[in-house]
Amino acid sequence: WPAVAQMGQPVQFVGSLSNAGAAWAMLPWQNRLVLCSNQLGAGLQPLTTFGQATALAPGQSLLFTQSVILPAGQSGLRYAGLQADTSDAVFESNETNNLVLAGGATEIQAADLVLHSFSAPSSGIAGSSITVTWAVTNRGTGPAAVNWTDRLYLSATTNAGPGALLLAARAAADIMPLAPGAGYQRSETVMLPLSHAWPPGDYRLVTAADAASTQPESDESNNQRSAPFSLSYPPLPDLAVMDAIADRLAAQRGGKRPRQLLDV
Repeated sequence: WPAVAQMGQPVQFVGSLSNAGAAWAMLPWQNRLVLCSNQLGAGLQPLTTFGQATALAPGQSLLFTQSVILPAGQSGLRYAGLQADTSDAVFESNETNNLVLAGGATEIQAADLVLHSFSAPSSGIAGSSITVTWAVTNRGTGPAAVNWTDRLYLSATTNAGPGALLLAARAAADIMPLAPGAGYQRSETVMLPLSHAWPPGDYRLVTAADAASTQPESDESNNQRSAPFSLSYPPLPDLAVMDAIADRLAAQRGGKRPRQLLDV
């Protein structure tokens, strides 16, 4: 198990399992790889479970390798381990030695994209454009290397929940990998909706770094900011029928209505 690993990236585990008893260990049973916060097994977190491929004779050992992707939420110093017969399918003479942890800790590094600045006008006119700017810094311990996307929304709430309107999306391909401590700034000019679905009123402009949570991070709670925004309509036309023209013309022609007067 490596001394340093990256959250969200694959890691290869090499370990061995032996039968220290006096009888065959017969199939089937399941083993799993785990992470713990200390060498006593505290905070045990299963990583992956896999079936044992062969039975083991007394005294027989089996060396194996297993690849696993380190999940989100696991960062800092962790101890990797192997847990044999996780569901106690094999009746054993000693059930206390089925978990062994690595002798040294692994530092799991993780990115942490923090959207720390967001600038936008406080009001705008439907059908016109506005320019918004936001800044993001990787305050984690590892690089952000997945092609994430930042998004900007118009929303009735402080988040980009159901009903929010996507105004802009910007992929991170041009700035990745983003090293720890590095950052970037985006500026987007977007068109405000002119629609009955978005009547004049008070809304929020919401911007989210890695809006789809593509990049595994140590903290997913600091990726979003919002600002109050007032939307108004511009002067609008109003098409209105001013007179019953068809009825008047019909009277002038002896009561016969014309077949067609005007297509509007």
